[in-house]
Amino acid sequence: MENTTAPSLHPLRLGELLDQAIRIYRRNFLTVIGIIALGYIPYAILQVGSSALSIYSLTTLSGSSMGLFTSPAYWLSLLGGLISAILYGVFVYGLCIPVLIGTTTKSYFGQKIGILDAYKEFGSAWGRMVGTFILLAILVMVALIWIVVPIAGWFTGLGLLVFLGSVVAQLIPAVIVNEKLSGMDAISRAWDLGRRRFWWLIGFVVIFVLFDQLAVSGPAQLINYLATTLLKQAGVFEYAETIAILIATLSASFVHLLILPIQLIAWTLVYFDLRVRTEGFDLAISTVSPSENVMTDIASIPASPRAPRWLTWDEVGKFVVITLVVGGIYALVIGALAFLGLGLNSLLN
Repeated sequence: MENTTAPSLHPLRLGELLDQAIRIYRRNFLTVIGIIALGYIPYAILQVGSSALSIYSLTTLSGSSMGLFTSPAYWLSLLGGLISAILYGVFVYGLCIPVLIGTTTKSYFGQKIGILDAYKEFGSAWGRMVGTFILLAILVMVALIWIVVPIAGWFTGLGLLVFLGSVVAQLIPAVIVNEKLSGMDAISRAWDLGRRRFWWLIGFVVIFVLFDQLAVSGPAQLINYLATTLLKQAGVFEYAETIAILIATLSASFVHLLILPIQLIAWTLVYFDLRVRTEGFDLAISTVSPSENVMTDIASIPASPRAPRWLTWDEVGKFVVITLVVGGIYALVIGALAFLGLGLNSLLN
């Protein structure tokens, strides 16, 4: 095991945190890509294949007397989508992500580890990750049901879902790997950490969502358009849209493979920053006698006691604000699209 320079722990500003994440990513580029690729590539291949089959079945059956539900390609696309989702949950989320989190932790604290050694050391977190993922999925479904509950659910459900799905879910892997928790204990711990910098973390999520749209979704749409145009100009009309979507999905999957480790590294640093800011983690770890494996040192530092209540009235108010803001943005977008549609209709008529 090769040692590098350990960090000087202190509360990180946003720019410092992103800079540290990029440095770790660059320093361990082949390792982190290799860790994610082992589970992500089979998932991406199945996802691309199922998408191509779905588009093919829709395009070939348009104007045909054959029903969509009688098309073998359609059912194969559904089966492929289901298998790819299971692959992501079991292998990417359950295995690759905790291994990457552990590798990030080691690198952040000055220790370097190879791909195979990382899987040997952190692969045992697989069962805890999958079990916690299933519990989290159940909670997300409960939150979705809560959204339709009159008054209370209407005004708080969307905010609850955003916090649970975009903040708590991102902190869970670091909690499982570094604190050896699982199940509801891991979810409760991630919830407690997330509530400590609620608005900052929501803003952090928005930054990465916008980054993902700019880096993945936007280029994928452009590639789809260009590929369709070029294929039709080349005389390939029958399968032009299917081939173009296949090319766009492949390119988006490749870019996402490169971006996903940065996001996971950044959230690992967010986890440690929360502990430094709210638990004195930097002072606590400085009093621990350094061992050969930094994971042992981190696990020996107890977390601060969790808040006795899962939910406070202050947090309910924050959920209401998120719901109103997201609902307002959605209404503005729908209104703008309707206005543009009416304007175009009046011009054409």
